[in-house]
Amino acid sequence: MSTPATAPTAGQPPHASPPSPPRPGFVLAVITGFMLLIGIDVTVVNLALPRMGDALDMSRTSASWVLNAYTLAFGGSLLLAGRLGDVFGRKRAFLTGATVFTGASLLAGCAPWAWWLITARVLQGLGGALAGPSTMALIVSTFDGHARARAISWYSAVLGGGASVGLVLGGVITDLASWRWVFLINVPLGALMIGLAARVITEPARARTDRPQRFDVAGALTATAGMGALVYAFIRAAAHEWRDARTIGSLIAAAVLLIVFVGSRGGPANRSPRCAWPPVARWRAYCPRSRRRRPRCSACCSCWRSTSRTCAASARSGRASPSCR
Repeated sequence: MSTPATAPTAGQPPHASPPSPPRPGFVLAVITGFMLLIGIDVTVVNLALPRMGDALDMSRTSASWVLNAYTLAFGGSLLLAGRLGDVFGRKRAFLTGATVFTGASLLAGCAPWAWWLITARVLQGLGGALAGPSTMALIVSTFDGHARARAISWYSAVLGGGASVGLVLGGVITDLASWRWVFLINVPLGALMIGLAARVITEPARARTDRPQRFDVAGALTATAGMGALVYAFIRAAAHEWRDARTIGSLIAAAVLLIVFVGSRGGPANRSPRCAWPPVARWRAYCPRSRRRRPRCSACCSCWRSTSRTCAASARSGRASPSCR
C-alpha cells in the first residue's frame, strides 16, 4: 500500500532539499584564522612602537600603554566575556567580538592622537576577549572524538605561533609601509573572517529556559575588576619592582575582589536552577571535593549523581569513562 505524497509547503519548491551543513574544516579554518589575528596583535606593535611614538609625540610611558592597554583589557575581561557567550550564544559573542576587534583596528590605524590609539587598543582587547572564549566552545560543539583532539591541536598551535608571527610581521610592515598598517591589515582580514563565520558557523545547542536569563551583575563586576587589578599588578611589576606601592595595592585589591567574587558564589544564584541571576561561574564544578559533597545548585545534582555512578562503575570494571577523565 503506497503512502500519499506530502504536499509541498507554501513558498517552498516541490523538490527543495535542506541545505547541507558546513564542513567542519571550514569552521576550524575560520576560527583559527581569527585567533591568529588576535595572537598576532599581542606582539605586532613591538617593533613599530618607536615610530608610533615619534608620529604621535608620545612619551615613553604613553608608548608602553599601547601594549599594556591591550593586555589589560584582554586579560581582565576574559571571565566575563566567557559568561556573556554562555548567556547570549557563542556564535553571537564570536561575531560581536570579531566586529569590535575589526572596528577598533580601523580606529587604531587612523589614530591622530596618543589617547585615541590607546583607547582603540582597549577596544581591541575587549573584542578579542569576547570572541576568544567562544572559539573553544564552538570547536567542542563542532567536532567529536579524535577529530576534536586534532582541531584543538591546530587551534593551540595557531594561537601559540601567532605571537612569533606578530614580531616578524610587525617589523616587515613597518619597514615596507607604515606603522598604521600594523592595525589596518586587520580590517580586510577581520571583515573576511566575519563574513565567513556568519555563513559556516552554527550556534551550538544550549539549555534554554522559559524566561530569558538575567545576568549576575555583582559577580561580573567583582570578577572583572579583580582580574583587571591582577593583570595590572603584573604589568606594573614588569616595569617597576614588586615592592612598588601601586603593585602591592593592585595585588591587595585583586585578592579582595576575587575573594568577594568566590564568596558570592554561595549566594542564592547557586541554590536553584531557576534563579533569576545566573552566576558568572559555579566553582563546585571544578572543585575536587565535589565528588564527596553535593553541589549547591540542584540542577547540577542529577549530573553529579550520574557522573559519580558512572565513575564508580568504571573503577570496578577497570575501564576509564570519558566523564571521569
